Amino acid sequence: MRVFDAAPYPADLPAAFKEVAAIAREYAADERAAAIWERAAEMVEESLRRSGLELLTLPQAEAESGYSRDHLRRLIDEGTIPDASAVDGSRSILRKDLPRKPGHGVAHAHPTVPSSRLQAARAVAGREE
Repeated sequence: MRVFDAAPYPADLPAAFKEVAAIAREYAADERAAAIWERAAEMVEESLRRSGLELLTLPQAEAESGYSRDHLRRLIDEGTIPDASAVDGSRSILRKDLPRKPGHGVAHAHPTVPSSRLQAARAVAGREE
């Protein structure tokens, strides 16, 4: 990709900024400029994450949502969730559009309570079994 041939989409900015940093480092031997562009890329990535506009690959979406890649792919194909596929054709989902499987990633609301004196003693001694 040639950097800034056209106005990039917000999700493409981090990669473009990292490319500028690599060019500055390789051809201009300007470490300071490269560090500035890399920091700008990090800031845009964080902003995209916070706003929900971060692109997630199917493996990332699977890990975060609790749904399988096949199911997520099917939801995209059905139009249930918008297709945010990358320019290279790889399937992607915007974080804000990612469905969440009920209970996925949620800690248990009620901690286990020892049901016998022996379990209570073991828990206090740090040897819960």
